[in-house]
Formats: sequence, structure tokens, C-alpha cells
Amino acid sequence: MLINGALINGSLINGPPAQATISVEAAYSSRYTCILTGTTGLALPISSFQARYRSGRPTYLSVTVPSGADYYDEISDRSDGQLVLTRTIYGIDGTELSSGEVMRVDLEDIELYQGSSSYSITLTGHRTTSNGIPHTVELSGASYRSVRNGSRRYRCSPHNQLRPGDTAQIYGDEFVVDSVSWYANSRSETFEVVEAE
Repeated sequence: MLINGALINGSLINGPPAQATISVEAAYSSRYTCILTGTTGLALPISSFQARYRSGRPTYLSVTVPSGADYYDEISDRSDGQLVLTRTIYGIDGTELSSGEVMRVDLEDIELYQGSSSYSITLTGHRTTSNGIPHTVELSGASYRSVRNGSRRYRCSPHNQLRPGDTAQIYGDEFVVDSVSWYANSRSETFEVVEAE
């Protein structure tokens, strides 16, 4: 696991808006960016996010903004905006392989947290969307598999386009996806896919 030092001591936490870089395999690394829309978009530094797509229910996204006091006024001015999360994938040589929006939600809650020496803001939102054209997605990098009440569950490498209703293919298994849970911080990322019952 490779950690970009700028995340801890540089631009992500203590400096201007930056991108979060999380190396997940030797073959590639992920870089996440978050924009809060408004009259002009606001690029936010994020130290972590949690997201969940669920079939037939609103999509959920929560992002944590370090040094939150520095952005509170600008965020408040965009309280009716949308949080837009994008993931860019880079090869081991730094070449950009692909980039795409992975989630967009309507901002609902702005929570300011004060620690002993710093502030952070957690932004949370939901949005209901439908998968109008389900497709088949091949997944890789499985690190965990379980079966609960007949439904398969995998933790694997993230895939930007996978949504509930799609068919997941992974190491010989094939099933329709009910939900996708996604979490990332400066040290790791987790992508969990659950089969529809």
C-alpha cells in the first residue's frame, strides 16, 4: 500500500483544495475529487468519503472536509448545491487511464466538528436515480467473499460504472447487484457488492 505524503502533511489537509490519492494495487491508483456546485463550483479537499447505492432507494454520500472552518462560509453559500464525486484512475507509471463521475447527490446536511486543534466538516446528501439501461460489468481484485441468506457479497476493486441492477461478473460468479457500498480514506478504499435476493 502506497500513501501519498501530501495527503497527511501537505495540500490535502493543511493546504488548498487537492485531490485524494489512494493506491490500491501495484497496477493502478485512484484519485478522488469532490466539487460542490453553485453559481461557481467549489473544489473541496476530502480526507474520506462513504457512499452507498441501493436498488429502489436513494443513493447516499458523505464526505469529510478537513480544515472545515476555512470552507464553512463558501459551503453555506452553496447549501442548495450538489456534491459531485469523481474518480480518476492512473497506471503505475502515472498515466491517466480513465476518469468519470461516480456519484452526484443533493446536499442536505452540513455538520461542523471541532477537535482539540482543528475543525472538520461532514457533508451529506441523497439522490434517487434509476438504472435505465442495466449492463454487465466485470470486476476484479476480490479480497473477500461471503454468502448470507443465499445472497453473495464481494469486496473487490472499485468500478466507476457499476450500479444496482447491473450484472456483476467476478471470478466465474455472475449475479444481479442489489447494493454497492464504497468507502475511501488516505490509507485504503473498500468496495463491496451485494447480490439481489
